[in-house]
Amino acid sequence: MTFTNDDGEQDSEDLTYNRQDFWVTTSNKQLNFVQHIRTMLKSDGRAAVVLPDNVLFEGGAGETIRKKLLETTNLHTILRLPTGIFY
Repeated sequence: MTFTNDDGEQDSEDLTYNRQDFWVTTSNKQLNFVQHIRTMLKSDGRAAVVLPDNVLFEGGAGETIRKKLLETTNLHTILRLPTGIFY
């Protein structure tokens, strides 16, 4: 099992990744991170991912990725914690 967290930010450039195995092309690093983790999993693999608040609940790319996760994976839980819980 792999545990990982999206840390570090790239301030110098705004990159958009165009990968054939991603559902959505976006410059949002957190959404690209979720898509990358999904592509790395084996069919019976498991992952636990911690993301900043509202990443999967925003419209557009976040909504598309959330729906695809619900449709194509055995998603157990999406837990939203109160804003600022980690501060």
